[in-house]
Amino acid sequence: MHSITGSESLAAKAATAGPYKYYALLVLVLVGIVNAADRGILPILAERVKHDLNISDSQLAFLHGTAFMTLYTLLGIPAARLADSMSRTKLLAGGLAVWSCFTAVGAFAFRLETLATARLGVGVGEATANPTTHSMLCDYFPVRLRSRVIATYLCGLFIGAGLAAAVGGRLVTGWPEQCVHLGLCSMRSWQVAFLIMGLPGLLLAALVLNLREPVRGASEGVPVVPQPIGHWRAAWLDLLNVLPLAATVLLMREGDPGAVRRNLIGAAVLILIAAALVFVTGDVVQWVALCIGIYAIMSWCQRLARVDPVLAELTLRTPAFVYSVLGYSVLGAMIGAVHFWMFPYAIRNLGVDASRVGLILGPLTAAGAIAGVLGGSVIADILRTRDPRGYLTWSIVVMILFSVALVAMMMSTTMTAYTISAVIFTVFSYGWSAAASSQAQDLVLPRVRATTSAIFALSITLATLALGPYAVGRLAEATGSLGPALLGILAIGPIGGILLLLAARNVKADQASKWERAEGATA
Repeated sequence: MHSITGSESLAAKAATAGPYKYYALLVLVLVGIVNAADRGILPILAERVKHDLNISDSQLAFLHGTAFMTLYTLLGIPAARLADSMSRTKLLAGGLAVWSCFTAVGAFAFRLETLATARLGVGVGEATANPTTHSMLCDYFPVRLRSRVIATYLCGLFIGAGLAAAVGGRLVTGWPEQCVHLGLCSMRSWQVAFLIMGLPGLLLAALVLNLREPVRGASEGVPVVPQPIGHWRAAWLDLLNVLPLAATVLLMREGDPGAVRRNLIGAAVLILIAAALVFVTGDVVQWVALCIGIYAIMSWCQRLARVDPVLAELTLRTPAFVYSVLGYSVLGAMIGAVHFWMFPYAIRNLGVDASRVGLILGPLTAAGAIAGVLGGSVIADILRTRDPRGYLTWSIVVMILFSVALVAMMMSTTMTAYTISAVIFTVFSYGWSAAASSQAQDLVLPRVRATTSAIFALSITLATLALGPYAVGRLAEATGSLGPALLGILAIGPIGGILLLLAARNVKADQASKWERAEGATA
C-alpha cells in the first residue's frame, strides 16, 4: 500500500466532495433494497412455489436459506479480500449483475433443482455486497457521520424486504387476471415475480459501475491505495483454504501435522453429524450443504489462527466471544425461522390472500425492523455505559420479549391481532442486532475488527438462514401444522439464554485482559 498523490488525490476529493457522496449513498441504498428484495422474495411466494413444484415445507426452507447460504459462505471470504484490494465499484457492479441475473433465472424454473441452482447463484453475487458497500460508505463519508450512514444503508435492506413482500403478494393474486391481457398465462405468478425482481438490478449495476471510487482511508486523513498485484491469487487461496479437501491439501503442503490432524478430525466429526441427520431426516442436500458451510468457517478460523495468533487469542480462545457467537446463533435461528414462515402462516391459518398479507405485513414489519435496530442500539449503548455486560443483558431481555410476541402471534385469530403481534415481534427480534455486533468488537483490538465481524456475521447468518427455517419446516411436516412448529422453535430459547449468560459471566475478565493476552500471543 502507498500514499496517494496527484491525480489520485483529486479523485479522492471528487468522490467525497459536496453532494456527490450523498448521490453515492442513494445508489448504495438502492443496492441494499435490491439485495434484500432478491434474497427475501421467496417467503411471500412460498405457498404458490410449494404447490406448483410439489415440494415440502423443508424443501421450501432449503431454497430460502441453505441453497443461498452455501456459496454465500464460501465466497464471502475471498470477496472480502477482493473488496480490500481492487475496485469496489467494479466488484459490486459485477456481483449485482450476477445475483440479479440468477434472480431472474428463477422465472424459468420448473423443478426444485432448477430453482435451487438459481438461489445458489443469488448467493454467489450477494457475497460481494456487504464487504464492498460498507467499505465504500466508510470512505465516502467522514468518521463523525459513519454510524448514521451505515444505519441509513441498513434501512434500505429493511425497505427491500418490505417491498418484496408487497410486490410479490400483489403479483401472486393479480397475475391470473393480468396475464390474459399480456398473453403470458404460460408463466406462473411466482415466476413473474422473480423476473420482475431481477431486472432492476441489471439497470442499477450500470449506475454502480459509474460511481467514483472513493480512496481508502481518506475519511481518516490517511489515504492509501492497495497494491494492484496479487489480489486475485490471494482471493483464490482464501477460497481454497475453505473448500473441503483443498484446505487439507494446503495444510499438508505447509508441513504442519498438528493443523492437518485438527482439520481432518473436524471434517470427520461434521461428516458423522451429517450422516446421522441424513439418516434421521432423509434430506441429503440440506445437511451436506450446511456442513460444507460450517467446514468453510472452521477452516477459515483455523487458517487465521496460524497466520494471526492475536486474532485467534481474542476470538477463538476467548470464552466470552465463543459463547456469544453460539448464543446469538441460537437467537438468529429462532428469528430467521419466524420471519420466513410469518407470511405463509398468515395465508394458511388465517385465510388471508397473499396480496393482503404482503401489502400489510411487508411495510409494517419493515418499519418495525427499522425501529428495532435504531431503538435497540440506543438502549443497548445506555446499558453498556453502566455495565460491561450491558449488550448481553439487553440481548437476553429482547429474546424474552420476542418469544412472548411469538406466542401472541400464534394465539391470534384475526389478521389485525396477528399483524400487531408480528410487528412487535419484529421490533424486538431486530433489537439485539447492534448489541451483538458491538459485543464482538468490545472483545478485540482495532486492527482485527473487520475479520472479527466476518467470523461473527457468517456464523450467525448461517444459523439464521440455513438452520432455523428448515427446522420449522420439518416440524410442520411432522405435526401437520405451522403453528405448533413455530412454537416449537421456542424450545431452543433457553439454550441461547444460557450461552449468553455464560458469555456475560466471562465478559468483564476477557475485556480487561485483551491487551495483555494480545501481547502474550505476539510474544
